[in-house]
Amino acid sequence: MVTYRARVRRLIVLGLVLSLLAPAAAAAGAPALLAGPCTPGAVYNPACDADQDGDVDIFDIQLAAGHWNQIGTFVSDNNHNHLGQTWTGGNNPVRIQGSFTTSGSSAPLILNNSGSGGDGLRVDTVNDDGIYLNSIGGNGLYINSADEHGLYVSSAGLDGVVVNSADRWGVYVGSAADDGLAVVNAGRDGVLVSQPDRVGVRVLSAGNPSSTVQNLNPNGFEVAGAEGYGLYVGRADIDDESVPPAGHVAADADEFDPLAAPRYSEEEAGDEAADEHAGGFADSDRIVRVWVENDRITRVRVSPVWFHKITGEDTLENHFREALAPSTVRLASLDDPVDTGPDVAETLRTLDREALVEFNQLPRLSNRTL
Repeated sequence: MVTYRARVRRLIVLGLVLSLLAPAAAAAGAPALLAGPCTPGAVYNPACDADQDGDVDIFDIQLAAGHWNQIGTFVSDNNHNHLGQTWTGGNNPVRIQGSFTTSGSSAPLILNNSGSGGDGLRVDTVNDDGIYLNSIGGNGLYINSADEHGLYVSSAGLDGVVVNSADRWGVYVGSAADDGLAVVNAGRDGVLVSQPDRVGVRVLSAGNPSSTVQNLNPNGFEVAGAEGYGLYVGRADIDDESVPPAGHVAADADEFDPLAAPRYSEEEAGDEAADEHAGGFADSDRIVRVWVENDRITRVRVSPVWFHKITGEDTLENHFREALAPSTVRLASLDDPVDTGPDVAETLRTLDREALVEFNQLPRLSNRTL
């Protein structure tokens, strides 16, 4: 039971608190006095609710009076949140600044989402950059661990990833369990090297080579060391390699023979451009190609991986024979007369019907089919 003396003590405290609040209420028109978190007013103000029970009453006054004349640094409590709120502003962004160096709290903003399929940070709509990093002392973007892709670009109107300028590597892969760089499908070039100052593509060491030697020239493609082949082509429908002679600029290839040697400008080719066999003769597997002029072999090219393509009882000699065979054949000119007399017609009528069917299935004669 509350004694008379206790009641008097409470009334005295209440009178003291009200006397302190009266000047503030009288100065309600002065903006400078309304800058505090708890301000006078006719409606509920949660900043004045000391015990956070949804009302401002004598108990809140008693709690505040109990700390009368104490001095310290104001810090907000952590017993509230802003979930569900929408903040609308203009030219007044939220800023978090200070020094954050403690382990586990070394960032001004830390996000945690344990929901299945939830995102850590989402940017709904931005007219310019989604994330802009102005000045970074370390890495611009650091991904410590990712169960799937470290960086995934679902769709891009222009380039998926652009490195405008880099003092060292534009893209660096320290370690990859599978491919360091994989291009699954490309509408044009899988990898395009436009104009490097040094080497276009350099392989320092493939496997465990016995030694490595780097070249100082600005090479297009360089393999310093390879345990196996420096360059291996398992299958090429046209040719394993096509390297025009140094100093020549190749024009369009022979449209009738995709395996023909490069054709050059008229000034460089001279009379050779008119030679119907300037493209040479190749076997069906594109292992051997020979060039013949005036019934003499003038040039020979053999696939650098011919020993991989020839298997079983097949020999390189067989492919040379196949390539040389059509070099002895010359097609008749269209101006030459064609015998279509009765003897030819009679011969065709007497041929075995099965032989005629097989003959009609043969491809049309040309430099390529021969």
